[in-house]
Amino acid sequence: MKNFLLLLSIAFASTLIAQEPVFIDGSPAVNGESTSSNYSSAIVDVNQDGWEDIYIGSKNQPNKLFINNGDGTFTNLAAEYGLDYAGNTYTAVWADFDNDGDPDCFLGNFNEPNALFENLGNGIFVNVAEELGIAGNGKTRCATTADVNQDGYLDIYVINLTEHNEFYLSDGAGGYIDHYFPSGAIDSLIGMGAAFFDSDNDGDQDLYLLHDAYQINKLFINDGDGNFVNNAFSLGAAHGGEGMGVDITDFNHDGWMDIYITNNYDGNVLLINDGDGSYTDISEEAGVVDNGMGWGVAFTDYNHDGHKDLYMANNYAFSTFPNVLYSNQGDSTFQQVGQGTILDSPSAGAGIAVGDLDLNGTEDIVVANTLGGTSVGIELFWNETIGNNWVAITLEGTISNRDAFGSRVKLYSENFTQTDELLSASGYSQMNSKKLNFGLEQDAVVDSLVIRWPNGLVESYYDLDINQEHHFVEGAISLNTADGDLDGNLGLNIMDLLALLQEFGCTDLDCLSDLTGDGNVTTADLLYLLALYDLL
Repeated sequence: MKNFLLLLSIAFASTLIAQEPVFIDGSPAVNGESTSSNYSSAIVDVNQDGWEDIYIGSKNQPNKLFINNGDGTFTNLAAEYGLDYAGNTYTAVWADFDNDGDPDCFLGNFNEPNALFENLGNGIFVNVAEELGIAGNGKTRCATTADVNQDGYLDIYVINLTEHNEFYLSDGAGGYIDHYFPSGAIDSLIGMGAAFFDSDNDGDQDLYLLHDAYQINKLFINDGDGNFVNNAFSLGAAHGGEGMGVDITDFNHDGWMDIYITNNYDGNVLLINDGDGSYTDISEEAGVVDNGMGWGVAFTDYNHDGHKDLYMANNYAFSTFPNVLYSNQGDSTFQQVGQGTILDSPSAGAGIAVGDLDLNGTEDIVVANTLGGTSVGIELFWNETIGNNWVAITLEGTISNRDAFGSRVKLYSENFTQTDELLSASGYSQMNSKKLNFGLEQDAVVDSLVIRWPNGLVESYYDLDINQEHHFVEGAISLNTADGDLDGNLGLNIMDLLALLQEFGCTDLDCLSDLTGDGNVTTADLLYLLALYDLL
């Protein structure tokens, strides 16, 4: 059926201008007629089979975990996995909080205890939030995670409505420390969406926090040790509207991260980074204002032309404004496309998420809708806008957090220099795929790829094949400096490392003991040893 619909979509698309997107409706595959009120959406490979799955947070009905069957269909296995929490879930943050190699799930619940479901493997999840002291019991609307003090473990920031937020710092041993007041990232206003990202290009994670009811947004700048100061006013980021969702990328290819904000009825906002960590509002001239009831938002290069586009959700049941796809024209302006197609989605849009669910290279869109009007509970739009080249990047931290959240990736091809950052949860109650997806238009090779890992290590790779996914592990190549081996060899040359370390007192294989305490001798131990000798 999917292939038949694809042929119809392509035939229809041939009559349109080249800029028009080609999406087909896959909503029935994820119970598109669901009558539950859904707020959050997440794309994550829960069972680590290579096919990304979908998790939906709902209100007063069980949450849903749609396991990807790899054939365009999904099976809801939330109950089997123990993830069918039935309450008021507004956000789900998927991350490897314990650095053990599999994804865990933090649920932010409204007027109910929050939950952290630890992944025990084999499809078993157990809620450990209460015993870790991070259950909370507030009006949670959003949550996100980052390694704010660069110790290799993810910390958790929780946004509550009209109550003080929560900030939990990992102690590196499986527990958490209440870091809220010491952090300086204090807020008890009408908090909504939030995102951690490196605003000032200094290598650590800053925090942008949105508010509703015309309360001023905050930009908390990190000093590198997890201490924050709100500099939103001095940096031009103190927008005050009815903020809901936020997403971050370098949409204009200048190497600095830009901010897009959705608002309710007040016009959306695009803040361009001026190249020094300060911001200018270019919403009007960029053509991305939209006066609907905006909620979720995500940057995605839907047509792989090398420029990040924007998809954002409106609550049509209240505002009669449809969802919008803005096509990035490559000159700091956007053009609305896809009008009159399924992308309009006249439903009560809330959280959206993007990711390549069918492994065809393009990013698909999942929309979680609340109730109202003729709203469809969950929508899935398969992206079949195929034609341009692309490359997908996945990252694995060793000394840095296992998910590598906070990594900065810079890609060079014949006609493009692109920069993006691996974010955790962002938007409004959403979690996009961890794959960084780059469009290349007709460029035939990636000349080089530069990764700045969260711990500061910078590695370069060369001559990457296109139209496929590449997986990179922190520390896997660029430490082979003893014999000048910098030619992109994908394996560690351990003898090179030992020769280098011998100059600093490391004389035998005892140097390769389990220094990180994880029970294995891995690249992480080599990196740890190099860090001890100040060689990173």
